[in-house]
Amino acid sequence: MKRIFAIIAFVSLSLNFVSAGVPITGMINADYTINVPADFSTVQSALDYLSDKTMKAGITLTIQVADGTYNSYGLIEMKHPQGDQIHIVGNTTTPANCTINFSAGGFYATNGKTIGLIDGFLLKGATSGDHGVWADKNAVINLGQNIEIRDFNHGVYATNGANIDAQYVESSYNAGVGFLAYMGATINATNTYASYNGASGYTAFHSGSIHMDYATSEYNTLSGVHAFQDGTVVGYQVTARNNGQWGFNAEHLALVFMHTSTNTGNTSGATRELNNGRVILY
Repeated sequence: MKRIFAIIAFVSLSLNFVSAGVPITGMINADYTINVPADFSTVQSALDYLSDKTMKAGITLTIQVADGTYNSYGLIEMKHPQGDQIHIVGNTTTPANCTINFSAGGFYATNGKTIGLIDGFLLKGATSGDHGVWADKNAVINLGQNIEIRDFNHGVYATNGANIDAQYVESSYNAGVGFLAYMGATINATNTYASYNGASGYTAFHSGSIHMDYATSEYNTLSGVHAFQDGTVVGYQVTARNNGQWGFNAEHLALVFMHTSTNTGNTSGATRELNNGRVILY
């Protein structure tokens, strides 16, 4: 009888700590790691595998992506209702060692879904119509401190009430905006960097908002920081320099509110206020 109980206990423990690649049924009861490409060829195929799995509250499911350059990636969409417990991680020491080249799309969450963490990647786009990281319709995406984004339309894009925590992210060489908050969405862009984007480094419009303490915006084609149509951008010790138009630009009832910030070398001038937009520097 004792042997039977011991076998049952062993099987139960094995289900809790099942090794990566072994099929899971029912509840995932302990922290668990899936390896890409060892267990699944792509991040999306790993997420699809998890679609009918349930995770015990408090555990973390990590999708660990090995070093390498991954080409022709399509959209990576979080659909799992427990996405806040899913972490997608590459190389957090040297993100460029884990590069994803997207042929279409980027990371995406919508309709209130959450991505618990994306960290340790260089994300590169191929078309000007796609976005590197896009949260839409009240979704939430949390980015780690080791993310570089380039060559998309917009790098970090939050829309329709969504929220992106993008602290320490670099978003450069995009066709549009480095960090864009639209239609009531918010972006935490503390300690971020935006450069050489085809439009502005940071833009908030249609009631979008960006908080960008200690951020730097330079060498963008248009403004360093742009608020438009009720958008709000707030920052402390922000640097806007060497941009193609203005350092800080507020239009159509929008607000740019900067404390102890640097604004130099911008081609069209330091600030612009248009149609009841306000730039407040103090």
